Amino acid sequence: MANPQGLEFRFDWESAPGVRAPELRATWARLEVWVGGTCVTQVEDALTASARNSIYVSLYPLAEWIAYNWWLLVADSRPLALDRAKWSASSIVGRRDLYAKWMFHHNLRLIGEGMPWPDLTIIPDIDSCHLAWFGDAATPPWRTLRFLRFGHAELPLDQIQGALAQFVVAVLTRLAEMNVTATSLETEWERVTGLAPDEVQFCTAAGRMGLDPFAEDFDVDAALVDASHSLDSDLLTDFLNAVDPGRIAAGVQWVEQARSKVMAARTQTPRYLAELRGQQLVANSDEPPWSLGYRRAAAVREAVSLIPGERFPVLEYFRVLELAGDDLGLQAVGGLSGAGTPVVVSSQPGSSTSKGFLAARALWHQIQANGAPYLITNARTRKEKAERAFAAEVLAPAVGIRGLLPESQVVPAHAVESISRHYNVSPLLVQHQIENQLGLSIET
Repeated sequence: MANPQGLEFRFDWESAPGVRAPELRATWARLEVWVGGTCVTQVEDALTASARNSIYVSLYPLAEWIAYNWWLLVADSRPLALDRAKWSASSIVGRRDLYAKWMFHHNLRLIGEGMPWPDLTIIPDIDSCHLAWFGDAATPPWRTLRFLRFGHAELPLDQIQGALAQFVVAVLTRLAEMNVTATSLETEWERVTGLAPDEVQFCTAAGRMGLDPFAEDFDVDAALVDASHSLDSDLLTDFLNAVDPGRIAAGVQWVEQARSKVMAARTQTPRYLAELRGQQLVANSDEPPWSLGYRRAAAVREAVSLIPGERFPVLEYFRVLELAGDDLGLQAVGGLSGAGTPVVVSSQPGSSTSKGFLAARALWHQIQANGAPYLITNARTRKEKAERAFAAEVLAPAVGIRGLLPESQVVPAHAVESISRHYNVSPLLVQHQIENQLGLSIET
């Protein structure tokens, strides 16, 4: 049955007498991949000068790729740090860096095996999953098919996980029916599905760091276990999404020291947060994270009776302290001190503008967490996108910026500098607001 809201693999088994490998021959099929109402495998065939929705491939390599990359496909959100245009397989041609490594775990075209896979990338978020597909500008010289569709969708993670698992099971069933057994796919899938609950938690944790849990050494295993014992669930998830996998133990130590510094802080009572605690907005199911951030920022500014052109005194709400850290992914720890005052501890020294932006991100958490400790990181999940959008809009609202600009579609560079001083934020933040919210360009 078609699923207009999710990922779906539609296929019919085909005979392939000329294919020698038994697992490939047994699973030869006509395949359609659908995301929502879009057929990702729609192709133009140069031989017939016609378009169709299907490709002819063996499903075994795709099922094996899913099985071997399972924990990354359901937990590794780190590739979200890349601009979506770089999710295409063509963007990593000739590269051997970390970004290229990411794509080999998340992009179907890189399965290879001499088959025409769509340029489809699958990247999980917190409880959703991003799928992006890229058509071909022209028919590549080494094949006769040109993929036609471009698009992006964000769908529930559990639906994607279910569709991938169902596909693997269907391929394994076909192999059993054709008396093809003892394959590497069968072995790997038994390993994935035969884990105890605590082992699933460990593998998910490794996946969040972009690691294969079945291939890492003992030191990483031990550090992951220690981290799970030291950090609460929410802190652990945010920690794993951002920490350098080679610095897990040092990262845990820094977080614990920063939390102690928060608790021990002796500060004057900052401006009270009670007036902002009621700003609990509910996100719409299909609402972009930045939209939620912008809406909450508007509610917060309204709660303290600020007009768009006024500066938000965010540093009056927080004491910003420092504790040197060597992992740039772990940017700050925040929470309430023993005296009940909000404190945020930064891992890096910063200017007043960077401290202001950090405090604005902390304000988002303080409203959300209601006093529970939290971690501010460089991750790019929905949570961080909403948090950064909130910080930018609460500090320098787009409407306020528009009122300070000349009536022109091109903004003078000096105006950006002037507005950044007015709101005490970085010029980059103002530029982001002008380009992304107001849709204006800045002179070069």
